[in-house]
Amino acid sequence: MVKFRLSLEKELTTTTSDTPFDHSFDEHFNKFLPIVYKSIQNYKINLWETSDYIQEAMLIFYELKNTGCPEESLPVYFKVKFNQHLINLIRKQNAYKRKFDTGNYVNLDVIVSQVADESYAIGSQLLVTDTMASFLAQLKKNDRILLLRLIDGKMISRSQKSRLKQKLLKFLEKDGNE
Repeated sequence: MVKFRLSLEKELTTTTSDTPFDHSFDEHFNKFLPIVYKSIQNYKINLWETSDYIQEAMLIFYELKNTGCPEESLPVYFKVKFNQHLINLIRKQNAYKRKFDTGNYVNLDVIVSQVADESYAIGSQLLVTDTMASFLAQLKKNDRILLLRLIDGKMISRSQKSRLKQKLLKFLEKDGNE
């Protein structure tokens, strides 16, 4: 981080000598540390330490200085941009987590159409037929009638379809664990 800070300071003194800031990078950035520490309390990012937040804040501060932001409005711009950056990182982190939180989606209509489809390989057809027969055998009479109606292409209610789907998922999970 020291090398990073030194390279930023060196670049700032060479490229922004015509800007109205005449303080060194560290001195000027230290004025914004209370904003950074307040943001750390408000926005927690997993596996991040205080130094990570400070480094991100330094990058944002550096970007704002290079855009020619007026010095009197710099604290407001910095606070908004830094908080929005942290919110975006949290959103990205949560979106990545959601991939693993959701289970596999099984559509009952697709399964039923695949069972009736003649283009399946013989081995797959036998496996599906055997699994379907085992599933039918463990169902109650009313549920068996509903499933056979669905296979024949007749309409059943959404709640009935959902109940059959849940039973099929439980059966497949139980069958897969054995």
